[in-house]
Amino acid sequence: MEYAESFLVRDVAHTMILKVSDDVDLKDAVLFDVICVALHGIRMSRFKIGDAVVVSGMGPVGLSAVQFLKAGGARKVIALDIDDAKEAIAKEYGADLYINTLKCKDIPETIRKACGTGVGADVSGYAGRRQGEIPGNGHQHN
Repeated sequence: MEYAESFLVRDVAHTMILKVSDDVDLKDAVLFDVICVALHGIRMSRFKIGDAVVVSGMGPVGLSAVQFLKAGGARKVIALDIDDAKEAIAKEYGADLYINTLKCKDIPETIRKACGTGVGADVSGYAGRRQGEIPGNGHQHN
């Protein structure tokens, strides 16, 4: 696979373009955006150490968020998606529980039980293409 040597940006003042250092492999550099989006979502969510967190959507951004949340001290990380094939990688990245939202009969109750509070998650975030309601008692960042 080849990458472009250059591209035209008409409005540089309103972009966040960074030069990639020559010692960074371009295969790693493409992950910068994914990682930044995940971290920004976590920061905006007001996540605190010890929170129970629900992340909906186990694509690259959601998986990155799961990994950062677990490493950052989340008490419980619950991953939501519609594809059973994503369960193993979600757990590998740190999810304590994976819920297939197409198969689960009662998503809110399953989350409440998993959190052990009777209320739900402290923080929830959406990193997918379809948005559904996620029970919680804290903040939601979309």
